[in-house]
Amino acid sequence: MFSLFLLHRGPGRSAILVEAVAPNRQMVYSRINQVLKKNLGAVEPGLAKLFRRAGVVCAHQTAEEAGLQDLDAAEETAIEVDAEEVEEIPNFSGSSTTKLPTSFMFTCDPNHVVRVKGALESKGHTVPTAEIKYLPYHYVALGKKARDANFSLIDQLMEKVEFAVGVHHNIAQPEEDIREG
Repeated sequence: MFSLFLLHRGPGRSAILVEAVAPNRQMVYSRINQVLKKNLGAVEPGLAKLFRRAGVVCAHQTAEEAGLQDLDAAEETAIEVDAEEVEEIPNFSGSSTTKLPTSFMFTCDPNHVVRVKGALESKGHTVPTAEIKYLPYHYVALGKKARDANFSLIDQLMEKVEFAVGVHHNIAQPEEDIREG
């Protein structure tokens, strides 16, 4: 079995990284190229420098629990658990009466994901996800048409390339999409 990382340029000049595990490299290349041709994507070397490998741990808790009520408290927690960065994740339920827990995304060295997750849990935080991801250094803002075309391409890659285990991109999500949920 081979572990592959294939980088592609999507509509609107977005970068798409496909993670695949397959018994044969050529089989993966062939399937991905079929999807790219139908969805205006292209293989483009040199896109690897647009992404960094990082540990990503998401944690939350309700307002009644101590610790992560605001970004300042989360930054203190990040220092204590050896995370490199922390950012607040917007939570919108669609209802003004429903209080969702404040969530934070902690990024860390990919080798420290388990340790950071454990440290956050030992502080009483709920950790729904802890994984290694490829995060873009810079995001690209796209119009609705290019964004829709990219997400269609990503869906097709995950659906038609059975060896794909992950797809990462650098497409910025507009604020109005975040608020709509």
